[in-house]
Amino acid sequence: MDELLCSAEVPGVDGFLFDLGVSSPQLDIPGRGFSYNEDAPLDMRMDPGNNTLNAAEVINTYNEHDLARILRVYGEEKFASQIAREIVRRREQEPIETTGQFVEIIKAGIPAAARRHGGHRPRKVSRPFASRSITSSMCSN
Repeated sequence: MDELLCSAEVPGVDGFLFDLGVSSPQLDIPGRGFSYNEDAPLDMRMDPGNNTLNAAEVINTYNEHDLARILRVYGEEKFASQIAREIVRRREQEPIETTGQFVEIIKAGIPAAARRHGGHRPRKVSRPFASRSITSSMCSN
């Protein structure tokens, strides 16, 4: 950071402001579908008023190939194919409607050795489903 500031001839800074992309209410309110502390509807829309497609609809309707592609490209998930396969397998038994179901699917789709270090993984894996524009542009459905 010092090198960048010096090369830009910036003598100093008082602080930094980071845009982390989400607000506390989005994560703290279980009904928004982002919380993994409580089993809640699998929504994950950043702006529910403007987006009609929620995460449950994507997870329950997109084909395995498109789900894997979303997870790989936007979630940067190396086990994208395994997780997508597990999503399809589970939804054949019953619709995936809650954050709790989704967390269990993610865990089941990741090899045991990788699960030991993956406490952040459910949030990382679900990140791409929070944006309708990403899923709409990626998939043929």
